Amino acid sequence: MSVDLANVIAENIAARIDENWTVPRVSRRLQYAARLSDVRNSTIPSLWRPGLLSWQTDSPLRLSLKKAAIRAIHEYSERNERGRLTRRRGSLMLSGDTGTGKSHLACAILRGCILRRLDCCFINWSEYVLTYRQTWNGRSEVLDDVLELEALYRDADLAVLDEVGGVGDGKHSDHESTLLYNLLRTRLERGVPTIYTTNLTPDELNRLGGAAGKVARRVMESTQICYVREKKC
Repeated sequence: MSVDLANVIAENIAARIDENWTVPRVSRRLQYAARLSDVRNSTIPSLWRPGLLSWQTDSPLRLSLKKAAIRAIHEYSERNERGRLTRRRGSLMLSGDTGTGKSHLACAILRGCILRRLDCCFINWSEYVLTYRQTWNGRSEVLDDVLELEALYRDADLAVLDEVGGVGDGKHSDHESTLLYNLLRTRLERGVPTIYTTNLTPDELNRLGGAAGKVARRVMESTQICYVREKKC
């Protein structure tokens, strides 16, 4: 075989490799890097941004919860032939004591969905209330932040409302009850899925008073409840 012919064959092989393997792989890496950047810039707390990468599977229960989270990611991000979300998966409530990993699990699902091109939002109920109270002092910059967060939460393909009802017995002032009512109603009326985490049992949520209690009972009717009982190590 002549040197020129060998060079031509080598160039053709290199071209096919570049076309069929190198470029797609580089493209996928760039897309993945961009999505990781979206995760870093998201409202997910930095502690839980690694998602399932930092989820310990040292017991059968925690392994089954990881598998359930992976299944939820696929179902939430499933698209039809036109590229539209099918929304086959409804809302999910993770109920359990403090320290069982509810928020970590919810954020792991959010991370997985962000990597699959969904718009997602995380709101911690207690922090939201504390931030909202600062607007009472006329701090316009805080109000702008609150309104922006509420818009992200309302419009997201998937959102997490963390610590629904707060900690303790879930009692609220009338103003807090109205705030909770508005957050719950916003996505319920749009018919979009939400992941709720709570330290309260379903019975305690049903006993919430005021407007929040009424919409909480509506939420419970269309939400799958998952009990997370085992403490994290």
